[in-house]
Amino acid sequence: MSEELPRQMFDFHMHTNKSDGIMTPTELVNHCKKEGLTTIAITDHDTVDHIEEAMDAGRSAGVDVFTGTELTVEFGGVEMVHLLAYDFDEKNKELCDYLKKFQVERDDRSRKMIANLQKLGLKISWEELQSRVAGVATKRHVKNLVYEKADNLEILQRLGVASPEEFSKKLTARGKPADPGEWKKIDLAEAVKLVKGAGGSCSIAHPAYSFRQYAKDHPDYLAELKMLGVDAIEVFYGFHTKEEAEYLFAKAKELKMSMTAGSDFHEFYDPFCQGVGRWNTYGLIESQHLKWDFFSGFLGIGGLSIHD
Repeated sequence: MSEELPRQMFDFHMHTNKSDGIMTPTELVNHCKKEGLTTIAITDHDTVDHIEEAMDAGRSAGVDVFTGTELTVEFGGVEMVHLLAYDFDEKNKELCDYLKKFQVERDDRSRKMIANLQKLGLKISWEELQSRVAGVATKRHVKNLVYEKADNLEILQRLGVASPEEFSKKLTARGKPADPGEWKKIDLAEAVKLVKGAGGSCSIAHPAYSFRQYAKDHPDYLAELKMLGVDAIEVFYGFHTKEEAEYLFAKAKELKMSMTAGSDFHEFYDPFCQGVGRWNTYGLIESQHLKWDFFSGFLGIGGLSIHD
């Protein structure tokens, strides 16, 4: 990503060390304050453990913090579908029960991935991973732990992995040597019901990235998602190109879906993210005189009004 992205005053897609980020919730909120952001949602993967601390930090720092999470869901056989959930009751029993159950599934997946990496000769253990993780264990944790050990670097070279950016694509992605196999994820429609049962709303995360292949055979996939109850599209995202944002913007207006935006910040020096609040509108909002409405009854958070 060579072009520097503008910094916005809000961000609705970020991660802390409660999933695969590096900062604590308090540190991230304070960092957002320092960078000039006024309104945020932290969307750690498949957990609500970050929310209480983040909201306390927000009150202290003068940053509006909304509840958020990023759910791993099943839809159409697509390898990575993430549903952003916002403005829900983080103490909702059904939601919390599901997240606790899914934590077991995530842990089993991480164990299998580690066992497969060990078979390739890489030095890593489940116990080491557990000692480093403050919340949900993810593929990013596994990758970072592998790269911390100098002995692994030569092995990775022999395996044809030239950089950390290639780790997932060449080793842990579907069909690759360390692929942990299929795992049981909640169906997208069921996840939507779960979030709405907790009083929240949903946006589909980084669609131009996740649905790149699926969209070739299913050009109306966004309409499918709307029919299943998805409220919004993450139109503006740190990794979306101008053409992708323009397409998603037009589809959101056509389908009368709301729009959300976020950087997907995890850590500094991330090649896929330039920092909190870093995403580009490409002039689409300004040219049509649209306004962000954080308190619209439609989405409840981060929603872009479809009227001027």
